[in-house]
Amino acid sequence: MIKINKRKLVKIKRKLQKQTSLILAILIFLEVSYPTGAYALTGGPSQPEVQSFEPIGTSDMVDMFSGDFNYNLPLMDVEGYPINISYHSGVNTDQEASWVGLGWNINPGVINRNMRGIPDDFSGENVTKEFNMKPNKTWGVAVNVGVELFGSGKIGLGLGGSYGFNFNNYTGPSVIKSFNVNISAGLGGGGKLNAGLGLTSSSDEGLTVQPSLGFSAKISSGGNTETSLGISIGTAFNSRGGLKQLSISASASVSRKATDKTVTQNKDGSTTTTETVRTGQNASSASLGAQSAGGTFDFGQPTYTPKIDMPMKNFSMSGSFTLGGELWGVHGKIGLSGFYSGQELAQTTINNPAYGYLYAEKGQYNDNALMDYNREKDGTFTENTPALPLTNFTFDTYGVSGQGIGGSYRPFRGDIGYVFDAASYTTNDNDALTAELGFGGYVHVGTNVTVIDVLSQSGKWKSDNAALYSLVHTPKGDGNDFENVYFKEANEKTVDSDSTFYESAGRDNPVRFDVNFGKFDHAVKNGFVNQYGQTFSYSGPIKRKKRDKKTQNISFLKSNEYNDFAIDNSYNSQLSTSAQPHHIAEVTTLGTDGSRYIYGIAAYNNSQKEITFSVGSTDITNHDNNSSLAGSASDGLVSYGGSDNSLSNAKGLDNYFSRTTTPAYAHSYLLTSVLTPDYIDADGVRGPSDGDFGGYTKFKYTKLSNFNWRTPVESQKATFSEGLKSDYTDDKANILYGTKDLYYLDSVITKNYIAVFHKSFRQDGLGVVGENGGVSSSSKVMKLDSISMYSKRDLKTPLKRVHFEYTYALCKGITNTSVPGTGKLTLKKIYFTYQNSNRARMSPYVFDYHETNPVENPNYNIKAYDRWGNYKPNNATTIGVRDNASTSENANSFIGSTAMPPSDYPYVEQDRTLTDVYTSVWNLKEINLPSGGTIKVSYESDDYAYVQDKQAGQMFKIINYVSDTSLVTPANVNQSNTTVPFSNGGGYFLFKAPNGNINKPMIIQVVMLIQL
Repeated sequence: MIKINKRKLVKIKRKLQKQTSLILAILIFLEVSYPTGAYALTGGPSQPEVQSFEPIGTSDMVDMFSGDFNYNLPLMDVEGYPINISYHSGVNTDQEASWVGLGWNINPGVINRNMRGIPDDFSGENVTKEFNMKPNKTWGVAVNVGVELFGSGKIGLGLGGSYGFNFNNYTGPSVIKSFNVNISAGLGGGGKLNAGLGLTSSSDEGLTVQPSLGFSAKISSGGNTETSLGISIGTAFNSRGGLKQLSISASASVSRKATDKTVTQNKDGSTTTTETVRTGQNASSASLGAQSAGGTFDFGQPTYTPKIDMPMKNFSMSGSFTLGGELWGVHGKIGLSGFYSGQELAQTTINNPAYGYLYAEKGQYNDNALMDYNREKDGTFTENTPALPLTNFTFDTYGVSGQGIGGSYRPFRGDIGYVFDAASYTTNDNDALTAELGFGGYVHVGTNVTVIDVLSQSGKWKSDNAALYSLVHTPKGDGNDFENVYFKEANEKTVDSDSTFYESAGRDNPVRFDVNFGKFDHAVKNGFVNQYGQTFSYSGPIKRKKRDKKTQNISFLKSNEYNDFAIDNSYNSQLSTSAQPHHIAEVTTLGTDGSRYIYGIAAYNNSQKEITFSVGSTDITNHDNNSSLAGSASDGLVSYGGSDNSLSNAKGLDNYFSRTTTPAYAHSYLLTSVLTPDYIDADGVRGPSDGDFGGYTKFKYTKLSNFNWRTPVESQKATFSEGLKSDYTDDKANILYGTKDLYYLDSVITKNYIAVFHKSFRQDGLGVVGENGGVSSSSKVMKLDSISMYSKRDLKTPLKRVHFEYTYALCKGITNTSVPGTGKLTLKKIYFTYQNSNRARMSPYVFDYHETNPVENPNYNIKAYDRWGNYKPNNATTIGVRDNASTSENANSFIGSTAMPPSDYPYVEQDRTLTDVYTSVWNLKEINLPSGGTIKVSYESDDYAYVQDKQAGQMFKIINYVSDTSLVTPANVNQSNTTVPFSNGGGYFLFKAPNGNINKPMIIQVVMLIQL
């Protein structure tokens, strides 16, 4: 990022070698990644009716946290339980309209489940991973030449080189040339200096430089004691990857030679002892001690993300022949070598049983289990980076809402256990044959045959691990007071009732396992070590002896308990057929006044598939031959067909295909009843009914089963995921697909009243035919037409009726509609009627979105959003980076292009006038009240000046490249005829000013660029 507050002239004084390049400048400023947020016109795994809730008491029109506009309108009160409609601004491109219009919602109460990792109530459900990738095969041959000169004890010089040819079925052919030189020199005092330099040039991987330096010395003391010292350092630098490795080592050893002692009698009576070092066959020595230390720092190691690892098979073979000779102290050799290596999948489909947070005790004994956890700051573990990442359970969070209740809950475990990765394996078969023939001095012949078969496995640490049998999760029922799992409000402040449980894990001190470090094997003992080196043992299992204190009771029932123990089992017919016996079926929570809120319907996403596959070119020698995908980067969609969406994918270099299928899970729990503190079920009918004592409010729902949702909805099309702009072979496509059950509020029933919600099918929000998309005219969603409230004594004449009128004017051009060219459901009017009187119909609430203004109501576009997910127009202008962009004549195809699509410039436009308009798109602008008054709403974009304590930077567009600053005038600053070829150098980049005014640009002089 560049931060410049006013017009400046900055010289770049870097001295660069020869040639200029378009690529360097373009990639720095225009090679940006595209937003990957998952949006869906068909709502994704959830539904909009359960995604927002507003309490009846909300009076602030501006959310004090987000700054968004809110509007809350009470509709009716059903014997103490209010029904209200609320509006929330901030409508984004792919937001689906609810049953009362885009941005609006009526929601009596719900528990929204934020699923993280694996659903908490999974207990052995199979997560299926289908994966295909073309085998990676490489073969090559090389000619090696080496010469050793001056092989005396004082100095030695060795030269070597090779020339080889490799072919990889992913990257194509490459030529590899290498040269190395090694110098050794004897120093006074028995020291020796070694220096080496290796150069490897590859057309595939660039230039690698490997210098090394070492020193060794032997120091004799007393004639029979010898000390050896050594130190070496080496590194590797690659022209494309930068610094890759640094190695440092040091060693020291002390040895003593065997001696004979001779005692001689002197004339004065004294004795003299003479010690002589043994020679010949009787000579021997003994090591008195040796120490060495060293480390390798690898700067190119990839990070690791927990996932389902597919079994792999590796095979390699190599052969070499060397012919050498020696003449007059010069030893030369020439050799021929070849190799072949391949890697492929051992299997393409794998099923792993998944265990959520609630059932961790069942998954801990299954080596193939997917556990519900993740790792923070994960990376490669080495001797020199011994810090393990932090392991965290990814329990789900639950947002509870209802009139009179609210909060965020999460499950807790009453024990301490362990987690692990699912077992995986890789086989390696390595075969090698070498032959050597030498002349000079003596003729020598040698061969070497190597066969290595290795099976690598990853997973649970089983052997020499005492913690495996002590730190175990405990099932429910182990003691009457023991809760292995319970719900508690997040961040609830209560006194811990079981201090020993807290102390058993080291209290506030960080601890590690007590490990016995052996020469070859390590063993985990039953103990922890804190940061002070103090060791304390434990005896497992570690669990709570007393129940954790909670200020609010939250309980749940499983599906197999529902019929026998649910408050009201009349909802059986509306429960999902995908529910498993161990899934959560009902949640009960207490309000602060003692009322019970029963969430008795689990709304299910019945299946979900996440699919990624290759759609790029298959020609590894010409990466620019798939121009049909050039427009997909801007419109966001790519067509596919045949076997593309299968394990038989043949597109791209890698034939990549990945499909992960997740079984059914509940995304929300719907409010089914609210019971007052004095409620008693007294009439023998399960659940709230007229014969019960006390008060109640009961909610009934209409269910639509197996609604197919998909991103995107178009038939035989997928979301385009562009790789490198200069490479057509790495482009991918993505699909999200699933089925879910939809629920709409049907009635609200109390002891004396009933409110009926009248619904009908609407023309937008249609589902899809199947996994390959295509809008289905029979897969419909609903809209709310009116709400009627009746007294139970008279069910013919409503006491009050709320009417809703709609259009389909907002966000026109959506694809999942039965009327082409129309948009999303738009609420235009609300009015009330009372019994047989329609007088109030003349005084409605009328809502205006300025939908006739195309600037404030643009048509739908799948890629019309910025990096934050807010609206940003998807201009059709594309830049020419992918087509011969390295030539100077194509510079104008991107320089001066101010209307770049979000795929190329996803950043927020630094123009307040524009961003304020973008913020208001599709949002409510005016409310005409029944009283005759008008509420007018204006919007401004969010802004920020600091990221923590650092001043925020911003991205700037390049708007031109000129040869002289005198050309920078308002008349020609953005005219293409003022541009000059990049190859000339010495020009000036013009950047769009912070205020968005292109006529007053920032200027940066370019002394020289690199041409690749």
